[in-house]
Amino acid sequence: MRFAMIELAKRLECAVSRRFRVHGSVEPHKAPEYGALQTLRDGVNQGNIVALLCCLRGSGVRPILELMNASSSGRVASLHLHPHEPGDTLVSVQAIEVIEGKGIQDNPRYFGRVSKSTGQPNRRQVSLIEREQIAEHATTLGLQSIAPGAVRSNIETSGIDLVGLVGREVRIGTAVLLLYAPRDPCEKMDRICQGLREQMMSNRQGVLAEVVRSGRIQVGDEIVARAVAEVEANPS
Repeated sequence: MRFAMIELAKRLECAVSRRFRVHGSVEPHKAPEYGALQTLRDGVNQGNIVALLCCLRGSGVRPILELMNASSSGRVASLHLHPHEPGDTLVSVQAIEVIEGKGIQDNPRYFGRVSKSTGQPNRRQVSLIEREQIAEHATTLGLQSIAPGAVRSNIETSGIDLVGLVGREVRIGTAVLLLYAPRDPCEKMDRICQGLREQMMSNRQGVLAEVVRSGRIQVGDEIVARAVAEVEANPS
């Protein structure tokens, strides 16, 4: 039980920190959410299960849950297709069609690939990253900005915490994607700016997704995390 309590506190602290980054707060330690987190930490440190459960049932944790819920939706900021030649600049588009189990139509380098080891469709079908995360990297490295598409993700988003939704399905436009893993940066990131690849380590380069329901995605479309009940009632 104590291990479960520790894991809960860690997950909430990580979630709140990431949500503040997404929503642009500069002094998250002054917000009421961090007071609620301290209450959780105290319950964990004291091994006080009753105190922890009271916190979870009471209003103290409500700001955390509200903030987490607020960043489970966002918007498509831009869309990008990979070029035919590896290393060439991605092509910006206004809309894409995604096909279940295959990926993005007209994205030949990754569309319909099959795993050599299993013979099953390759899960890496779509890549996504938050604009807020890109801006944070630019600031850290002293850059004014990093151009849309430069970090080689198919979908750049705003207002949503993607890594926090790994393991969840999201609805974008008429399509549904499963965010299955954080993305690992490659050496191409250092071509944008030396040190960017290192900055993107530890789950800071967005996520990878597979298409579980075909559909059309356009710039400006809303991105909404599907609730567990919705997935169970309407499986893709």
